[in-house]
Formats: sequence, C-alpha cells, structure tokens
Amino acid sequence: RKPLNKLFEQNPFAHISTFGGSELGCRVGMTVMEMTTRPDFLEHVHQLAEKFAAGLNELRSRHASFFTGFRQDGLMMGLQLTNETSGLLLSKCAFDNDLLIVFAGNDESVCQLLPPLVMKLEQVDWVMERLDRAMSSARKRLPIANVLVGASKLGGKISSIFSGSD
Repeated sequence: RKPLNKLFEQNPFAHISTFGGSELGCRVGMTVMEMTTRPDFLEHVHQLAEKFAAGLNELRSRHASFFTGFRQDGLMMGLQLTNETSGLLLSKCAFDNDLLIVFAGNDESVCQLLPPLVMKLEQVDWVMERLDRAMSSARKRLPIANVLVGASKLGGKISSIFSGSD
C-alpha cells in the first residue's frame, strides 16, 4: 500500500532479506532451519544471551554517561545510547575495533548488536572487550561530535533561510 511504501522510498535499506529468495538462498534457509531446530542449539543460544546480558550490564555501569541501557531478545540486542549522535559515533568506533554494529534506522540513538547464533561462548569476552574499547573511544569523542552535528543542523537551517525555502 502506498502509505506503507513511503517508508521504503525514504529509506530503501529499512528492510533486508537474509536468504533473498534465490535457489541457493532456499537451500541455505533449509540448512539453517535444520540447525536451529536441534535441541542443543537453542540451549547454546540461551547461554550466549545470558553471557551477553552480563557483559552489557557491566559495560552499562562502566559507561553510564554514554550507554544508558539495552533491550534484548536472545541475541538480538539494542544498545540505548545518550543521543542520536552516539549511535553513528559508536558504529564507527566499533568498526575501528573490529566489530560490525549499526545504528537503528528508526532510532539513531540505538545501536543494533546482532552476533551470530553459532559463535562460541568464549568469543563473547572478545566482543565485550572490543565493545568496551569502542564505547570508551566514542564517549571521549561525543562532545565534539555533538558540536559538529549541531553546527551541521544549524548550517542547514541557515542555508534554507537564505534560499527562501523555510
């Protein structure tokens, strides 16, 4: 429907497909279904989720002025940060520390942490160590990033005033 399609026109990356509907994607999807329905698989995911929750709680206490909370459903986690600038900044700092996390398209103050379901339990410590470094770096850079973002928004308002569009 047109009202719903407007979201995808404004942000074509709001929805992505894991298996993409191709023949190969269907085979991969079937293999994933077989793996994820094994009894021990879900137990492993629960253990990973518990370890991530403990690590994130520790990071939240260490970086309370930057990392204000998190939402979690299994290994789908949303890291709530202080403002919209923080999401972009943490995404960049995480990348610099070998982690791929992105800010949420519908709320740029939230970063998505989506580790693989098949990772090893001991790898959670590696992720937490790098996320800690990324948060430290982002927290230090946030004041200047806020100034730059504010100046950019102000610049846009000023240019619209001079162009007569506002």
